[in-house]
Amino acid sequence: MKTFLLITSLALAAQQRDWRAEMRQSFERMMVSEKKLEDYGFTRRVLRKEMNADGSVKKEERIVVRRELFEGEFATFLIEKNGVATTPAQRAQTESEVRASRRSGKPRGRASGRPGEDGWIEEFPEALLYTLEGEESINGRKVWVLRCEPRPGYKAKNVRAKVFEKMRGKVWIDQLEKDIVRVDAEMFDTVSVGFGVLGKIDKGTRFHLDRIRTSEGIWLTAKTDVRFAVRIMLFKYMFNDIVSETFDYRLLAKR
Repeated sequence: MKTFLLITSLALAAQQRDWRAEMRQSFERMMVSEKKLEDYGFTRRVLRKEMNADGSVKKEERIVVRRELFEGEFATFLIEKNGVATTPAQRAQTESEVRASRRSGKPRGRASGRPGEDGWIEEFPEALLYTLEGEESINGRKVWVLRCEPRPGYKAKNVRAKVFEKMRGKVWIDQLEKDIVRVDAEMFDTVSVGFGVLGKIDKGTRFHLDRIRTSEGIWLTAKTDVRFAVRIMLFKYMFNDIVSETFDYRLLAKR
């Protein structure tokens, strides 16, 4: 009986937690961790698919890049494109371009393409409601599973953050370290940007994020999968699926 009461009280306490406050903390930790990506070398595999309206593949491209130390500074090199390895001549050409960009004061090799670069994603903790759905285990670590949906009355500060008005999904948070481990989100309705003049993000657009814990205890992005359908300036229509997998993280020291 005492065990049952203890479990019940713990479950009630979990339901009554301020999950938005937890999300703020987890999101802030994610932003700090992702900035540390600049200290890491890694390999990244990207698959880009341009889709037809019926969902069939119109065009496909696969690339593999590696971020590494080159002459004391980070640089990113193409390793493979569509299954064909980079030749020594192509590598030499890239090295020459890296040296030239450094001389010009615009070094290549930044670990770009991460959430939060223009600020709109930072509205994520405030724009949604979070409810505890349950607990799971991912890679042997206990996580909370939060269901998220639009927060009534929230007004986006950034025009791109309007996507949160029509978004729902789930967030997985590591119970011990409070870091975001996984995100699944989907647009359940079309969102117009600039009254539809600037563009529209169609219903069904999906986003998936997986993060891993490095040997140094830093959580970094392992995989993103974005399937989106957008209309730009009333004329251009894009229906793409982009999967990015990052692995072989190595903490490196610049000279």
